[in-house]
Amino acid sequence: AQPADVPPAVQPVITVLGLRGGVGSTTLAVNLAVALRGREGRRITLVDLSDTGGHTALHLHVKPSTTWAALRPLGDMPDPRAVQQALMEHESSGLLLLAAPPLLLDEGLSKLAAQNTLRALAAPQEFVVVDACSLNESVIGTLQISSAVVIVMTDDPMSVQTTGQALAALAKLGLDPARVWVALNHVRPVFDIPLDSLQRALKR
Repeated sequence: AQPADVPPAVQPVITVLGLRGGVGSTTLAVNLAVALRGREGRRITLVDLSDTGGHTALHLHVKPSTTWAALRPLGDMPDPRAVQQALMEHESSGLLLLAAPPLLLDEGLSKLAAQNTLRALAAPQEFVVVDACSLNESVIGTLQISSAVVIVMTDDPMSVQTTGQALAALAKLGLDPARVWVALNHVRPVFDIPLDSLQRALKR
């Protein structure tokens, strides 16, 4: 059973987590959001929770006119209208983007502010895809209410160690293991560690 202090998941929020640079988590998050939008034109919101200058806007070749930094003065309970006003539309894909500020900030959104922001964005038959690259307060809050978490790793020893640590951290946060997936991304033409060895190391 889920611990009492862990809030219920919000459908459908998918968080793509990459705790080590270069594993391709932002690329996966952006392409997942585009794929989910598909030809049906579903409303898909892409959220970049980086507090060190995120790269989703760069991937989409846009310069953000607004970012989640506009929500920080609103505290833990941002008005849903303010959340909607912080979004920008990517014209060619139709994605809605809640971009990260381009400059390093002293702190991100609070845990509750992140959760309430995502609740304001989520709706039936729509998706919110979150690009996360650290375990700061806003990301921890996001992970707790995500209906699915995808940890992105590569096949090198450092990434294996980081992924193992991430899985342990998510378990400590009380996340249901059934909501956590591991994606192996081959970013080079060679393979350092065989797949079966990775699965044994991570017990997944």
